[in-house]
Amino acid sequence: MRRGTKTTIALLGCAGLLACAALSHSETHIVDHAGGGEYLTIQEGLDEAAQEDTVLVVAGTYTGDGNRDLDFGTKNLVLRGESGAILTIIDCETEHNHRCIDFNGGGQDTTCVVEGFTLANGRMTISGSDGAGVRCVGASPRFLSCIFSSNTCSGQNGGAVFCDNSSPVFRDCRFDENQASRGGAVYCDNASQPRFFDTTFTGNSGGDEGGAAYFGWQCDAEFRRCVFSDNITDLAGGALTCSHAAPWFLNCSFIRNTGDVWGGAAHITSGSTPIFMNCTFVSNSGSEQGGTLHVNTGSYPNTWNCIFAFTAECDDSVIYVDVSSDVDIQRCCSYGNAPGNTLPGALTIEYIISDPLFCDVTIDDLTLASTSPCLPGHNDWSADIGAYLQGCVESPVRKTSWGTIKTMYR
Repeated sequence: MRRGTKTTIALLGCAGLLACAALSHSETHIVDHAGGGEYLTIQEGLDEAAQEDTVLVVAGTYTGDGNRDLDFGTKNLVLRGESGAILTIIDCETEHNHRCIDFNGGGQDTTCVVEGFTLANGRMTISGSDGAGVRCVGASPRFLSCIFSSNTCSGQNGGAVFCDNSSPVFRDCRFDENQASRGGAVYCDNASQPRFFDTTFTGNSGGDEGGAAYFGWQCDAEFRRCVFSDNITDLAGGALTCSHAAPWFLNCSFIRNTGDVWGGAAHITSGSTPIFMNCTFVSNSGSEQGGTLHVNTGSYPNTWNCIFAFTAECDDSVIYVDVSSDVDIQRCCSYGNAPGNTLPGALTIEYIISDPLFCDVTIDDLTLASTSPCLPGHNDWSADIGAYLQGCVESPVRKTSWGTIKTMYR
């Protein structure tokens, strides 16, 4: 052994011990509204916690000052509901101009975590006050296994979540019955790039655009294995609206969304270029143009390996494309659509008109029967088509009206 090697090893060992000691300095702070912890309110726990500490909240419903408008400052912390979202609730009680959590310029990154909470009944009514559940401005925390429920922005944007120059992450979350003028559940703008994994959007309402979500200027959001169902807007984009944006959707499903005028599932406008890959669109409704998709003003969506099925009757077509726009459709399946099964677009290369053979569409089981033409062994492209793989062996039996049968042969 060379001279000095033992000394070097000893110094390295000391450095390692010091590093471990530094890592072990993070602490856990207990919040219990019933008095069984260190703090009675969540904000007290956040204020006392140091960078990288955990604030652990005991099961219960947390209301009033100190349990709403929560502020992490500039710290990356873990805020965790000990017993999960069903039993740990931050409730703003629909009182005017209170939101659940406010990340306003704190600079948080994804090491800042909110896990296991229901964030409910935030209500913002002041002009310019967006995001009744959570506001993220220049901050990108992670939300794990959270429920965003009944948050409302009257005349504002982002009923549950508002993102401005932020890229938060949502995993295994639910957005239920949130409301706003635009983006009933989520509103993103100013180069925000949020990511959503295994998350559902159900029963949200956007008064003007984007029943579940609105994507504004250079918002390139990412969605994987997400479900948009029963969302609604009074004008355009029952599930979502894209304006100057390029979000992309992989293995997502859009079920029974309603754009009262345009785009039952999506309104794609102002030079937007979203990508829908292996998505399933079923029973969406837009009364005038685009029962499923409405595309205009220089927009170019890509829909690859997608299913369009059972779109409700509307004045135009399943997909509406104006003269300034186009749509790229490849390896798709169209079936049972009341406006007809023809898919538009000068860039459209190939699609089939054939029953996808969902296992049980009546209970939203959109997995496929073993004989489905949307499985690799039963189409010319050897492609998986739609959001789901095989889920049943035999071909399903489905009640079908004469009107639906006629649309198959238009």
